[in-house]
Amino acid sequence: MVLQSAKNIDLLLGLLTFIGWANYQVHTKPFLAIFTQLAISLVFDLGLNKFVPKDMQVMPCVNQKYLKPVTPRTMEERRAVLGCFLITSIISSFLQKTDALRWTPHMDECLQMLDEREECLNDEILVQQIRLQLIVEKMALGTPHDGANESMKHREPTSVYLEHLHSQLQSVKTNLLAGSQKNEVVLLQLYSAELEVALPISFLHTNQLTFQQRQSLNIGLESIRSWFSVFLTIAPAAYVGFPFSIFSQLVRCLMMLYRLITLDDRTWDENVIWKTADTLLILDCVINNMDQVAILGGLDKSDSPEGHICSQLAQWFRSLRPGWEARLRSDDLVLSTSPTLQDFNEISLPESLGVEGFDNDWLMDLLPWEFGF
Repeated sequence: MVLQSAKNIDLLLGLLTFIGWANYQVHTKPFLAIFTQLAISLVFDLGLNKFVPKDMQVMPCVNQKYLKPVTPRTMEERRAVLGCFLITSIISSFLQKTDALRWTPHMDECLQMLDEREECLNDEILVQQIRLQLIVEKMALGTPHDGANESMKHREPTSVYLEHLHSQLQSVKTNLLAGSQKNEVVLLQLYSAELEVALPISFLHTNQLTFQQRQSLNIGLESIRSWFSVFLTIAPAAYVGFPFSIFSQLVRCLMMLYRLITLDDRTWDENVIWKTADTLLILDCVINNMDQVAILGGLDKSDSPEGHICSQLAQWFRSLRPGWEARLRSDDLVLSTSPTLQDFNEISLPESLGVEGFDNDWLMDLLPWEFGF
């Protein structure tokens, strides 16, 4: 693709599939940031983010034999550009290193057409996911998502704008929960979006909470509880097909829950977190489910000493538990038989889960494996 300057829809779809299941593409060198930008460049080269011109445009000094005839936009192309936005936005939100494909008026039209035609069930799911991710992307930008005023990008949203986003999210949530059929993937993204709007990444880096953040603590906690209430009803055998987005949501939910537990703020009672969210029980359930995936899914990982990615996750979450329990029982007189916090800090992760490629402090603390960012 790079060497021969090849560009076609098949390459884009293959690239999006590769990125979308990046959790199965474990590399020792960074690749996600590079591959997402390659996908975005393909969208630009193919012109999928713009309206199809009515007439063939002739550029000066360009041989007309290289010009392709104008063809109507296909539904497959519309799905591809929407999928590229969804994947790149999720990765941008999670890694905090890259930008997502910028939303355009033509993509608005693609979303509307996909919603109206719905040639298959997955079209409806994609539309719902896009609407939720648009709200998350607006939150990340901190300004209205119209592509204007680039200098305002990444500024903290005002309280008025936050209320607007919460209103939009509540409207989408009401429509989703009112439907007769509820898809688990969409529900997981719904509660993940709620969490991101309530407690953005900036919440992880300070103990000096703003008024808005204090107001959002309970909302964030409830979003985490709702997310796990859906996740833990899914059979472990189904985890085999999970895309990167669900694993990133899992890590974010656990990360935010731990942040709430360790929050140094007198107005926030960390013991309430444990009692309300049943954190250790949640962690134990996640570990137990992850342990079952390879067996229930009939996976043969004999050629991989590290085992399936879910087995690696279970191993890492299990290494986290003593530290979490030590924090939970730090004020109790009962002695725990689990390793002490010092023992926990000395636990080394498997080499296959190396973190030498990360440059996100919060990610270094909580993410167990290198996706090759």
